[in-house]
Amino acid sequence: FITIGCPDKEVPQEAGFEAVNVSNTPYRSEDPTMAVGPDGTVYVFWEEWNPDSGGVYYTYRSPDGKWSDVAFVCKGGSPYAKVDNSGTIHLAYKHDFVIHYIKKPPGGDWTQPEYITALGMSCDPKFEIDRWGNIHLIFSELIGAIRIFYSKRSANGGWWSQPVELNKEAAFHRLHTRITVNAQGDAFVTWTNVVTDTGPDYILYTTNAIGDTWSYPVPLNSGILPIAAVFRTDIAVDSWGTIHVIWCDDTHGLLYRYNKFGMWSAPVVVDSSAGVNSLLEIDQQNRLHVVYDGHPESGIYYRIKKLYGNWSDRICCLSPRGIPKGMGIYGGDVYTVFADIVDGEWDIFFVEGRGLY
Repeated sequence: FITIGCPDKEVPQEAGFEAVNVSNTPYRSEDPTMAVGPDGTVYVFWEEWNPDSGGVYYTYRSPDGKWSDVAFVCKGGSPYAKVDNSGTIHLAYKHDFVIHYIKKPPGGDWTQPEYITALGMSCDPKFEIDRWGNIHLIFSELIGAIRIFYSKRSANGGWWSQPVELNKEAAFHRLHTRITVNAQGDAFVTWTNVVTDTGPDYILYTTNAIGDTWSYPVPLNSGILPIAAVFRTDIAVDSWGTIHVIWCDDTHGLLYRYNKFGMWSAPVVVDSSAGVNSLLEIDQQNRLHVVYDGHPESGIYYRIKKLYGNWSDRICCLSPRGIPKGMGIYGGDVYTVFADIVDGEWDIFFVEGRGLY
């Protein structure tokens, strides 16, 4: 364990921070993702660039705090994982430019892959699981400016719907896709749309909540703030159906908007010194949890926004390195993972902030 503390403001006395190298291999480890099970088990997946046995690897920390041995899962990369209420692990990844989906029930083995593609150049899967067990998947196709598709896996039949293309606007490049679902099983998607090679950048938003078809993508940062270079965005929906979106840009820092009863709020600058990456989670009490990196290279920070409250002062979870790529919350603890260079090699680090809310 590397114990690292860099309190910024109002850190609870019981708070503690640990950065753990969970890959610790002589090969390049990158693109981490994480998920937290209903019993508090933490799962971390990543892509390992081992010339002999490269692919997706993972480790998990049981509720007693012990980490498992690192295990090979499959050939491929760009893993994305979720754990449902039964403790079943769901994993999507790319291999040979096709999206693969597998799952692992508690005490069981990984299932055989199911394959999803639209144009045969598929990558970057993201998904969410609704309360019935349906899986809502988005993925990109490496064609032109990058094309974004959606497919739904039925919990009852175990089949995938025909992929539907979500982007309808002209673009130079599309990236940073994110998805969430509400209690009714409606999906909401955001991504960054770069209009030309010099900008401007828009955060586009679309939903299928209007019916069987997807809404025309609308920009969330247009006509309100001066257009800037937009970095990673994230989206989540609370139990009341309010949609929450955060993003970073190079002019304003970390920003936040919400959509309640079909109306978007004005954007709020949460932290003007934020960097390039931000992650958002909502707990069962509808509290918003944000993890993001500072600028320039000043650490990983955490904030919470309670129901009807303001954003808290930030707490520094790790300094000075790290761009968070995955986030989880459980029982007052906040987790994030990132890839970083150690002794000339990339490794995956897990960071825990204890008693933060």
